[in-house]
Amino acid sequence: MVRGKSNIVQVFDVNSGSVEQEKDYSSIFDSPIKGLHSIKTNSKANSVEGSLSGVKHVMVDQEGTCIIDSLAKKSTPKGDNVFKLKGDNVVKTCLSESTKYLQVCSRDMTLQLWDLNASKQGASPMWQARNLPDDELDIKVPIFDKGVVECDPGVGRVLATCTGYGEIRHYDIRAQRRAVSNVSVTKDLLLLSHIAQSVINEHHLYVITQEGHPIVVDRRVNCRIVRTMPGSKGSVRDIKLISKNGVELLMTGGCDRHIRLFDQTQESRKNAA
Repeated sequence: MVRGKSNIVQVFDVNSGSVEQEKDYSSIFDSPIKGLHSIKTNSKANSVEGSLSGVKHVMVDQEGTCIIDSLAKKSTPKGDNVFKLKGDNVVKTCLSESTKYLQVCSRDMTLQLWDLNASKQGASPMWQARNLPDDELDIKVPIFDKGVVECDPGVGRVLATCTGYGEIRHYDIRAQRRAVSNVSVTKDLLLLSHIAQSVINEHHLYVITQEGHPIVVDRRVNCRIVRTMPGSKGSVRDIKLISKNGVELLMTGGCDRHIRLFDQTQESRKNAA
């Protein structure tokens, strides 16, 4: 985890609750870290049990500086392990479990995919989306991607993004760079902050509005809203899907300091302080 805006990365032992490893990156990054991901570099790596050998960490700050490091105190990222992404206003990053591509959402650039196994210094992303056509006044359509998710887990070909203007855009990276669909989900173009693919229903997506309410949409019918669930009293900072024995729960953490669990098949909502 990243400790606030200090750009100090900490690794916790969940069993003891203590900090197992810590490293300060404030001398490398000039802006807050927006993305932090871990990659196993060998099959024996096991960070859960406390062994951090064989684990690399990918970090991206708001200005698009990306480094790959092991968090060892004596290690210094250099060469291909330090590079600059396109754009200067990164909002969120995701690491694909299927392709290992780094997916980058920005406020001023379209969706980017970076291959972390390729040489990166001075290079371009392996794929970057094209913006929608200009409107009737020849004005460029705003971008502001807030989140991205794979709609075909394990393949990584079809991606969906949510935007700060209440839209869901679908991309097929093997077919074209421009979005294959662009749908306004909310009536007043409310910002959509997070997006997730349902595990038990391949056609459903979860999105979170700026008011903190989860929405379930159906991709088969032009992202029609299936259900809206009352959520946090304020913005949601992160979401996580939990699926077990055919039951799927959406967990959200909001600025109101509550963790909430949602089951779209039930009317009830479970809250945890």
